[in-house]
Amino acid sequence: MRLRKNRLRANSLKKYGKTHLAALTGYTPGYIRQLVFKRKIPFYKTENLKPVRFKKSEILSWITDRKYAPIYELADNYLEEKKIKLKN
Repeated sequence: MRLRKNRLRANSLKKYGKTHLAALTGYTPGYIRQLVFKRKIPFYKTENLKPVRFKKSEILSWITDRKYAPIYELADNYLEEKKIKLKN
């Protein structure tokens, strides 16, 4: 009974492998393995620990949440902070 519940739960989530993730992100499968090893990307493992699976919605949110500000935006913020500190 317990094994059947685990199978139902595992099948209810749509998960993809490294090759699909490589096509989605543009990363190589080797780089995806590095991200998994360093635990920098959301992933799932089965009971026997292979293969590693990924949820598409989590990967898309992981990609979009990593925003890096352009240098001019960082410079403007830095100057604004300095102005505030000098006034005080």
